[in-house]
Amino acid sequence: MYLDIKARDRIGAAVLIAWNSAALIGLAIKLARTLPNAGYAGPFLQCLSLGASAAFFVLQIYFLAVRSPSIARAAGAVPRACALLGAHLPVVIVLLPTGNSEGLRLASALVTMAGTAGSLYALMHLGKSFSVFPQARKLVTSGPYKFIRHPLYLFGELSVLGIALGYVQPWALLLAALSFLAQIPRMIFEEEILAETFDDYFAYAARTSRLIPGLY
Repeated sequence: MYLDIKARDRIGAAVLIAWNSAALIGLAIKLARTLPNAGYAGPFLQCLSLGASAAFFVLQIYFLAVRSPSIARAAGAVPRACALLGAHLPVVIVLLPTGNSEGLRLASALVTMAGTAGSLYALMHLGKSFSVFPQARKLVTSGPYKFIRHPLYLFGELSVLGIALGYVQPWALLLAALSFLAQIPRMIFEEEILAETFDDYFAYAARTSRLIPGLY
């Protein structure tokens, strides 16, 4: 059974890595086309935004490749569907035309880089316990996980918002909003499987917020 779970983890990770890699290639093509004009303010800001977006996808690819096998997972198609929409609907954003507003490009670069930095901080603590689908590997309570149960989703959605600001509106922001809505049941499914797997999860949940300290 352990080998079966391990094999399924590897297959799932390979599919997700391929999906993120495709998005990364798309971003690289856009960045290569923009770099020759990076001496101007508009293209320079666009390069910053594209570079931060690329870093966001690289982080996901790396931790998908090195994560540990799961010891429990949520059953059924609905938890997987919510996870896929929440995590990978933002990939569709990079297929949209880029926006022309320099103000939005600046905001896109700054917000995406802030979200990417936060995601890196959360991922460093989550490490090999990283999951896309609701799964249990290890109960992580260090770093940002001391205060909120889903810091990676918080910073990830901040990155998605930043990415969306750099593309044509209102469609990019609509996709970002749909991604965020999918994260809500995803968090609930994840908490259920963690509570079933780890005896100390209820005590941990009682002293932390789900997403925003003191609010939610």
